[in-house]
Amino acid sequence: MKALTLLQPWAQLVAVGAKHYETRSWSRDYTGPLAIHAAAAIPGPAKTFARTALVRASLRGLASEDLPLGQVVAVCSMLRCVPTSSLIAAFLPGDESSFGDFTRGRYAFILVSVRQLSQPIPARGRLSFWEWEPPSFLPPEDEAALRSVGVSR
Repeated sequence: MKALTLLQPWAQLVAVGAKHYETRSWSRDYTGPLAIHAAAAIPGPAKTFARTALVRASLRGLASEDLPLGQVVAVCSMLRCVPTSSLIAAFLPGDESSFGDFTRGRYAFILVSVRQLSQPIPARGRLSFWEWEPPSFLPPEDEAALRSVGVSR
């Protein structure tokens, strides 16, 4: 299945259902199942953002030093990719406008049916979209999560 690597805390914000739009400077013509992978390191500015009250509240108190790194944390379905100019930031749900760069000229991947995995799965991330093979044995709730986004095994 396709996977996308995000820095923390943004990967975890997707996993807990607080973030449904992943913004990028590039477009991608893809729809379907998508694994959300947390990058292996957290750069300084991301650490600072992870410590803000908004992010801590959205992560339900999970501390920045406890965020999973180098692991797949959730699965979802990518509905489509749209120019950010087609979105009105004032009408984005919840704190979504604070969790991405919605400036003109960028794109938003719309993520739906997000299911956090019961335990993050170690994986080596890559740039852009990449192929991830889920382990052959997963807990029943994670198998159900894969099925819910259209992955049959």
